[in-house]
Amino acid sequence: MAEITYAPPVTDIDARRSRALTAGIVSLSGRSSENIADVVQTIHERLTALSRAHDLTMIDLGADGCTMFYTSFGPNVKRFDVCGNVQLPNFNVAPLPGGMGQDLRVLPDGGVLVSSGQVIVRLNSHGSVVQTYRGPSEDTLWSGLDLAEDGTFWVGNYRSSNVYKLNLTTGAIVQSFNAGSPPNTVVGIRIMK
Repeated sequence: MAEITYAPPVTDIDARRSRALTAGIVSLSGRSSENIADVVQTIHERLTALSRAHDLTMIDLGADGCTMFYTSFGPNVKRFDVCGNVQLPNFNVAPLPGGMGQDLRVLPDGGVLVSSGQVIVRLNSHGSVVQTYRGPSEDTLWSGLDLAEDGTFWVGNYRSSNVYKLNLTTGAIVQSFNAGSPPNTVVGIRIMK
């Protein structure tokens, strides 16, 4: 496989998401292409289709390496097949409680954990709500979240800039801290693994 340094222009999503999305698409495109020109063409086609299809917020790639799960500040977890360049049906079977899907992570069992307004929602592998998490009694707008390797997850409250570690099974708060930034500034949470 050829070494790729091409960075296609992406204008409708911010730099963090652009880098993550580009890395995933470059990796997938490299697997299915014979030479640099094919890789560049495939990348261009996939990014063009994505930019037409939707406004991405946060993304995660499913275990199949082809299904990209994403949100767009609406009531659905959306899916796009980056290998087949095809928009897929919404993952969730009913609109998300909270109605404002932001960040998400695909769970090892095929379900999805998604921050959605004032709640965090756990969907099973069929897209049905199996659990909701509310967290502390403070004004909340859950934004970024990420899974830890110990059966917990971290989530940020955009309104307070507080960050919480919750038990995935029980929803109990395990740990918390303030990010030290003004309110309405905590957007993304990523655990360095």
